[in-house]
Amino acid sequence: MSSEDADPFHQLAAAAARLDEAQRRYLEQAHTLLDEERDQVRAEVAQTRDALRMLCKVLIARDQLAPGHLRLVERLLRAHPERRRPHLRTADDKHGITGPAIDCASRFHLCQGRCCTLSVDLAREDLADGVKWEIDEPYKLLHDADAWCHYIDRATGGCTIYDKRPAICREYDCREDPRVWVDFAGRVAAPLPDRLQVGIPAFARRGEGDEG
Repeated sequence: MSSEDADPFHQLAAAAARLDEAQRRYLEQAHTLLDEERDQVRAEVAQTRDALRMLCKVLIARDQLAPGHLRLVERLLRAHPERRRPHLRTADDKHGITGPAIDCASRFHLCQGRCCTLSVDLAREDLADGVKWEIDEPYKLLHDADAWCHYIDRATGGCTIYDKRPAICREYDCREDPRVWVDFAGRVAAPLPDRLQVGIPAFARRGEGDEG
């Protein structure tokens, strides 16, 4: 045993570091379990709401209820919307994250930069940096009406908050994501969802027709 290992202050510092790491892992696991439980409950609530609508329609078809009853059910459901739990990610220092080396600019005309249309949960560090979030779905990164991230430069495809971008954006790797690529190496993009067909930003259209 070295003199440093025998030093009680060193032992105390090491124990504190282990405790801190154990607490971090516990919080990450708890966060994951809460997310899974939330998703399950939301799915059950959605199924119950759909079942209520279907039951009402069946009873109307049997002349046991009037069409006005379905309108009443819809008003009641709108008056009691689903309550959404805030999405706040647990993350380490995002500035220490190094992402994959991908030449995004050369592929924009293929993938349309659709990674910037994906949902991103922010962390406390992002909120402290002033990163904007969806007002109806805290704390998800803000997207504009065209479905692309609020912070992407529509002309160049660059991130306007690059130094402050969220941890998920830093570590994300599109190469094996079927929402983006059928074959990354072969430069075959996945079909663009219908909701993204309108309003494709200028940066994502440059170079069209260069492939093949």
